[in-house]
Amino acid sequence: MRLLANLGAALSARHRARSAPADLDEAVGVLQEAASLVAADDPARSTILANLGLPLRQRAQRPGRAGAADDLRAGARAYAESGAVASASALVRTSSMYNAGEMRSEPGDWPAAVDLLHGAIDLLAAVVDLRLDRDDQQRHLLQSSWPVWAAPPRQSPWPAGSSRRPRSSWLRPGAACYWHRR
Repeated sequence: MRLLANLGAALSARHRARSAPADLDEAVGVLQEAASLVAADDPARSTILANLGLPLRQRAQRPGRAGAADDLRAGARAYAESGAVASASALVRTSSMYNAGEMRSEPGDWPAAVDLLHGAIDLLAAVVDLRLDRDDQQRHLLQSSWPVWAAPPRQSPWPAGSSRRPRSSWLRPGAACYWHRR
């Protein structure tokens, strides 16, 4: 299983370096097989599913690809399943929930996107020490080097006038972090 997971991740990385569609297709197949061999509550399953979500998303974004919508749904499902593995790292789960929500927003499935993004926000307490002041919490997120927290701002995934829209605070010019306080 670990060999398959590592092979899938390596094929995905090779695709990013060489842009070979065959590598992407093989990465998806290998990672799907690896995920099928792991118990549902195994923390490794979360990482494998997160690694599966990326090539599915990249394959969906390939211009003129038949089945792009199916790949986008499958990628969002893989990320959502990754975020649901309770025994996995909070950072992987948070990132996976965020990616699942972002992928569900691409075709305009706002209710699912909002629920998944709220799941990511709810997991932040497990990633950042809430005893720290807000500036230190933001610094902690930036130091984690997790791309979800330092991504360039895009059009908000939250519908205009949404009552569930979180506050956004700027960490540094060009980067935003969604922050949630109850």
